Amino acid sequence: MGKTSKAARELYDALRALEGRAKTAYDAQGGQKYSRRIAAKAAEGHGSSLDRRLRDWLHDDFSKAKVPYEGSDERLIAVVQVWSGWAREPCDERWWRTKLEQAQPARPRRQTATVLEPVKASGYGAWIEQRILPARLLDRDSELRELAAFCGGEDLPGATGYMWWQAGPWAGKSALLSEFVLRHRPDDVDLVAYFIADYLGRNDQKGFLESVMRQLASLGEQDPSAAGARPEDFPSLCQAAAQACRDRGRRLVLVVDGLDEDAAGAGQPSIAALLPRNPPAGMRVVVTGRPCPLIPDDVPGDHPLRLRHIVRSLAPSPHAADISRMAGREVDQLLQNEQVGVPLLGLLVAARGSLTAADLTQLVGVRPFNVERQLRGVTGRSLVPGAHGEMRLPDTPVGVHPLALGHTELRNRALNRLGDVSEFEDRLYAWADEYQARGWPADTPTYLLYDYPHMLAGNKNGERLTAIALDPQRQQALLGRASPDVALSDIELSAHMIRQRRPVDVVALAGLAASRTLLTEQARSLPASFAVAFAWLGHSQRARQFALLAPHAAEKAVRLASVARALAGAGDQYASQAADVAKNAVWWADRARAESSPPSGDEYEAEAAVAEAAVALFTIGQCGQGRALLESLRSVSSYDDVALLAETTARAAAAARPHSAMLAEELLAEAEQHAHDVASRDPADPGAPVRAWAFVASVADPPRATRLYERITDYARSFPPGLTTCVVDAAAASALFTQWPEQAHALAQQAAQHLKAALTHPEALPERDAGDLTMLLGPMLTQVTRALVDVGCADEARDLETSVPEDRHTAFGWDVRAEARAVLTHAHEPAKEEQSAEVLARQACHLAEQNHPDEAHRRLHQALQAVGSSQGAAALREGWLITLCTALAVMGRHPDGALLARSLRDPADRIQALAATAVEAAAAGHLPDARRLAHEAADATSSFEGALDFSLFAGAPGIIVSNAKGAAAQALAFAGERERAVMLAKETDDENSDRRRRALVAVAAGLRAHDPAEAASIIDRQLEHLRTADTSPLQLREHIADLAELLAAIGDADQQCAERVREAVEQAWKTLKASERQWRVEDLLVLLLLRAPGRQADAERVLLARESSWQGIPPWELPTAAIAIAHAAFGALAAARASADGFSAPYDRAEAFAAVAGYLTGTPPSLRMVNESASTAFIQTFHTLALAQLPPDAAQTTEAAMRLSTDVLAGDGWHYALPVLSLIAPTAVLRVRDIVFAHRQLKAG
Repeated sequence: MGKTSKAARELYDALRALEGRAKTAYDAQGGQKYSRRIAAKAAEGHGSSLDRRLRDWLHDDFSKAKVPYEGSDERLIAVVQVWSGWAREPCDERWWRTKLEQAQPARPRRQTATVLEPVKASGYGAWIEQRILPARLLDRDSELRELAAFCGGEDLPGATGYMWWQAGPWAGKSALLSEFVLRHRPDDVDLVAYFIADYLGRNDQKGFLESVMRQLASLGEQDPSAAGARPEDFPSLCQAAAQACRDRGRRLVLVVDGLDEDAAGAGQPSIAALLPRNPPAGMRVVVTGRPCPLIPDDVPGDHPLRLRHIVRSLAPSPHAADISRMAGREVDQLLQNEQVGVPLLGLLVAARGSLTAADLTQLVGVRPFNVERQLRGVTGRSLVPGAHGEMRLPDTPVGVHPLALGHTELRNRALNRLGDVSEFEDRLYAWADEYQARGWPADTPTYLLYDYPHMLAGNKNGERLTAIALDPQRQQALLGRASPDVALSDIELSAHMIRQRRPVDVVALAGLAASRTLLTEQARSLPASFAVAFAWLGHSQRARQFALLAPHAAEKAVRLASVARALAGAGDQYASQAADVAKNAVWWADRARAESSPPSGDEYEAEAAVAEAAVALFTIGQCGQGRALLESLRSVSSYDDVALLAETTARAAAAARPHSAMLAEELLAEAEQHAHDVASRDPADPGAPVRAWAFVASVADPPRATRLYERITDYARSFPPGLTTCVVDAAAASALFTQWPEQAHALAQQAAQHLKAALTHPEALPERDAGDLTMLLGPMLTQVTRALVDVGCADEARDLETSVPEDRHTAFGWDVRAEARAVLTHAHEPAKEEQSAEVLARQACHLAEQNHPDEAHRRLHQALQAVGSSQGAAALREGWLITLCTALAVMGRHPDGALLARSLRDPADRIQALAATAVEAAAAGHLPDARRLAHEAADATSSFEGALDFSLFAGAPGIIVSNAKGAAAQALAFAGERERAVMLAKETDDENSDRRRRALVAVAAGLRAHDPAEAASIIDRQLEHLRTADTSPLQLREHIADLAELLAAIGDADQQCAERVREAVEQAWKTLKASERQWRVEDLLVLLLLRAPGRQADAERVLLARESSWQGIPPWELPTAAIAIAHAAFGALAAARASADGFSAPYDRAEAFAAVAGYLTGTPPSLRMVNESASTAFIQTFHTLALAQLPPDAAQTTEAAMRLSTDVLAGDGWHYALPVLSLIAPTAVLRVRDIVFAHRQLKAG
């Protein structure tokens, strides 16, 4: 077995001996002789590839045999059990697992998660299942075996690596391949699949590349979202994916169904021409199609597709042929009725989706009974139930069930008989236009909201698709049906089509980005349980879409993992979807890790997401992959939930138990040890060990559980005296109340008495306990309240909550009683919540889990209605709208900016938005309006409380106040209101504080256009302060950035003042160099910029040389956006893009891209926040300084700025592009304004 080992030899000999005894016993029964194929079928069922693995593991020559790899344990145990049964021997599963573990070579600790199976990425597996997969495939066993043999067979010299199944229409080609892809994939094969479907508009090279390259990127451990759709990138992506598969001991197989439906021709490139002429090592290609049409002309003459020996003739399935004949007769039957049948068929062909009888009645313009009579004889074969996104109740009348054409060939036959169907397409367009003109009312047909966009995409009608995707009233209609996922899907479909066109329509992209944000914000109010409820009821696609509404990668992973577990619990028929979603959860968890890398102490959410994904893998039976992911969990900060590993391992044990009792027992033992480790780490939360032990106990066998409960009791009894004992006692009470209720009741009472005594007489507490009461009251109150509720003492819990003195109601800006009140509300007022969407969705989950699907559907329908009727009440995040106010004012639309600013809910956001609008209005020459807006912002600051209170315990209200006053002061300065601007700036903080200094410098920048002398005076005073401050080399490193801020503020308003600042910079630099201390990146950037005019190439060379030494530093620890601006200012746009692209998080990357685009267009930074980080302040300073030192040539840089802005619009942080677009694409900003105003019910001036 490769490098021989004693353990490997022992396993090999034991397996061969057992197989020999099993063979002898099996053959002695008479009848069919023993074969490994028979053993594989007995172990895993029909279609198993285990016989090939046995051939590798038990090769006649031991030196050529392979040790079973990790993840194959369960397969080996399965066949050992079969052999033991035939040999009539007991099967000691533990002994065999031990032998296997000893034989396997030691492996390094796994650090990355398993790559998801790309064929199921992004819902593609669910799409195949919904649109292609037959309910049951009959009489294709030999073909499935041949496919499996081809995909998993040995590489032979001279083999092409291609297989082409050919047959005529209705032979069952798509059914065969979909069955193979979703139900019969060999275990050592990774599949990438694409089903060409003309009738669904999935038949061109662009669609193929978009789907397949994302799947290949996943396999190649690359970011699928960055895969793109460029034909020139396809070969290298195939190579990378094949290599990655080989590295994992697997084979890559590309499956393409329906080559005959390729839209090649009329100058369009074919899908066939993309397929690799020489597949990379380890890759094979399976295609299907008809013998005719001929291979497209753009396929090279020496391409394997032109070889006859790769063709396999697929005999027509008699079952498919019968269906074909009956469906054909039904189509002919419809065509015989010119008045009703022909329009019905034409509309179904044109619709590319599902229409109800009621829809058809309205479109054809006849009485309902005429339509129903025509449909009565054709449904079931030519017309099949459709799949609108809207969930329907089980007792929905038949007339409103959607119907669709059942096969591509049927659509082609109907098209041939009907001829041109543009008449029917026009009828559908007019129908949609009618409802759009009416504002998409409540009676809008479901087709128009859910399927119509796919018709438009299939017809390449991008303009109409974008128009409906951007329609705010249609978005609101979908929100009213609790379908933001559908609206977002339409937006992504439209954006994809736009990005395929040249030039890219940046106006539409901006509108789509704004719509995406508005809808996503609305979707935040949807309970996470919705996705789980859809999953329990078998609606896998909607469940996935709802899960992906989560705003961040980690949360997406957590929700997808929950969906996977629910699908697994819903029944074996959903096993494929469960596996699909679980592996999608793994991908998002990996992405969350990537976005939080390198570790910086804030990666807990990413690790929690990995934990959820691991449990999902155990749930679906992927125990080897789940184990690897579980082992990759990283330690988190002691301030996070240190019990994560113990709880996750315990949950994994429970999930693994149906698949392997032995593995579950091993995991439980590990979980118990992890729980003990929590206690030994002296966690910040003393209740953490109790929760860890309790969690393990909840899934353990009775003896282990009893031992753990005793450990909890001992821990609580021996915990050192002090106030935090109430936390331990409370946690122990909640853990024990179901098993040992009397002891739990006593512990809860003890915890409550201890905490209440501390609240009543805090002056008597020791110093440490007094500090804990101040800092930890919220968590303590919550845990004790929960314990009292758990043991049945809810009234005492309420008394405890009301006993908190008023002066202790808030800490760190939060109400310490909030979570305790939530516990009490849940315990005391269930009836009040009975009709809430969250409760209804949870009830739907419970009913579905208890096998009451009809009632579960009704409850989920009620939940959707409850959400739809309350969408307007969602609390939305509005900070990004300040950027829109800024952009509108830049364009001279400051009245619109002011109107939007006044509509913001948060007073601080409102002041900042008014101030930003005033600043840009002043810059555009609208001084009277700017003054009014600036004074309005300044007046609003008087309503704030907590000025100069920067205590974290008090919630640091001074930060909000100083930001608001600083913003208003800048607005006043830009409007020329000197006295009030300076006065307000001085109110931001005490004298000589950084906040006041920053506020005054920002005021000077605004005053320089109105009162340059006063501006210079402010700068000179700040300069003198810096000169007289600590001038040690260490402090001078900070001074250079501060001096640069002064230089940027004074600009060219006073040359002498500016020169004094320059001299101070040079002096600081000389002193710093003489000290031989390491200078900061900021120092270098400032010096390079100041010396760059006329020497940009030299500056760029120095920057590139220095940048190479920063490679190991995370981008957020550098002024990365400033570095990118420097490259742009020095004429190196490619280097600027590369620097900005260094961020892992899309939001940060967008901000950096927008900063570079802002420099290229001469767009200065907007308001300066007095509390922003030093890094952010420096980037804004450097941006301003770069515009002054090396102003860009807009004629030369606008195109590059547009490309950057287009990239920014693609994802999170898109709004950073708005100020730039206000200069180079103002109509894009107006489109965003119109959409935002429609959602907020504002009317533009």
